[in-house]
Amino acid sequence: MFSNQNYTIVVEKFAERHYVKDFEKKHKANWYLTLNRVIFVQCARIDNVLQSQKADRICGHDGNEIIKLDFAVVGTHISARSSGCRIILMVNHNIKSVKILLVYDKHHTKVGKESVWWESIVRAEYDEVEALYKCLR
Repeated sequence: MFSNQNYTIVVEKFAERHYVKDFEKKHKANWYLTLNRVIFVQCARIDNVLQSQKADRICGHDGNEIIKLDFAVVGTHISARSSGCRIILMVNHNIKSVKILLVYDKHHTKVGKESVWWESIVRAEYDEVEALYKCLR
């Protein structure tokens, strides 16, 4: 099932301040192409993307979901899955909004498992994510 409804997209301040600068520095103009042509387009059509292998549903409750989305930077000629580039999203299907909580590369995860690393960050930084996890217990 495909949706014709576009979602509104908000890049959270925390996401802008952390790790995005590494992408800007490393990929320069290709990062802005990726952000505008790939990330924003995919997030606006998140219902369609959720049916692909690029997106993983992490948890959800009452119309809200945490999604991990794989992406590749434009010009790198690497698939989204093998690139190691990820976005953590909070999707509210009720009001058709997508919040970009964290953008990172697997190289940013210094120790332990990747999922434990990013979950601890988003749960600490975003009260609504912590509340969503508490609902699932």
